[in-house]
Amino acid sequence: MVEACACAVTRGPPGDPSQPMSRHLARDWWERTEKAAVVAQVPGRGRHSLRQTFATELKGANLKDLCALGGWTDHNTILKCYEQVDPEAMRVALERRGTLRGVWRVSGMPQLTSGII
Repeated sequence: MVEACACAVTRGPPGDPSQPMSRHLARDWWERTEKAAVVAQVPGRGRHSLRQTFATELKGANLKDLCALGGWTDHNTILKCYEQVDPEAMRVALERRGTLRGVWRVSGMPQLTSGII
């Protein structure tokens, strides 16, 4: 359900899909959906969790584009509040770092040691 809803949260209201949905409309739709589905309100589950999923799934996108898609006015909001740490992306980055260090050793390029974990 989260995947289907994440897309709907970022679309504009009927009549003007080029504009992001207002937080008030998103809140109203979410509350009506909970009531219609006879689902109890649970702290931490709501439109922000959908926006968080949306931002995290599009983590590799250009921040300016992501802001436009999600209706954020400041990219720092995405970085501070919405994107979540991705353990798989961190693992890949560390593996890539090891590969790059090996390439540097083989090619005779100086190894960087200060400031790198």
